Amino acid sequence: MDNRPVFLVVGDFSAERVDFGGLCAEFGWRLERVPGLESLSLEGGLPCAAGLIDTSLDGGAQLRQARRLFPQILWIACSRFSSTLPWAELERCGAFHFLHRPLRAAEFLHALGFVDAVAAQHKRMEAALNASHAA
Repeated sequence: MDNRPVFLVVGDFSAERVDFGGLCAEFGWRLERVPGLESLSLEGGLPCAAGLIDTSLDGGAQLRQARRLFPQILWIACSRFSSTLPWAELERCGAFHFLHRPLRAAEFLHALGFVDAVAAQHKRMEAALNASHAA
């Protein structure tokens, strides 16, 4: 069984020319693609680093639902320039970060770096908390 943290790609990103799997592997994550939130189940403690979700068509509704169902996931919203919501609205919907489509590998890699930095910070905080309880 592969215990690496998962990076979720929710929706159809087949037209993108980004090697999602290769870039995620650089951070020690594995890629999992799902067609929609309805097919997603994180039961069993699946460790999830973050997720990519398109907000182009629904005005952030799917992002709000994703954040409500899976609050532990750092969601990266994305949409085409023509249907971009203001950042304040995306943030209210639960976005951790935002990317425009079509995605560029360098920008996607940069976003993964943000996720990795937050994950490292969480680990340091957990370690400090555990150490203070042990003392």
